[in-house]
Amino acid sequence: RKRFAAHTPARLACMLARTPEQNLRYPLLLVHGLFSSSRTWKKTVQVFQQDYDLRYGGEVSQKGFVADTAGAADFYTWNFSDSRNLSYRQQASELAEGIAHILEKNK
Repeated sequence: RKRFAAHTPARLACMLARTPEQNLRYPLLLVHGLFSSSRTWKKTVQVFQQDYDLRYGGEVSQKGFVADTAGAADFYTWNFSDSRNLSYRQQASELAEGIAHILEKNK
């Protein structure tokens, strides 16, 4: 049984491709919860790649891409600089910087 049964390939195909490298119109950013890390998404990354043929753009932080990829991608994972001691305002600021990196990569 697929973990994301509600998101069938036909449903994902409705989100028209932007570039030859992408299957989704807009890239997804998977953000982990409090006291966690981007490793939370390890299984999800595998499912998106294997079952839905989505292109993983790598891990992103406020400093940019940890593992840079060439060109645009369908989804990315997020890692805060500190998952325990940042205020919500600091987390929002870091996310804004990371999103800017993703937008630049997916122009």
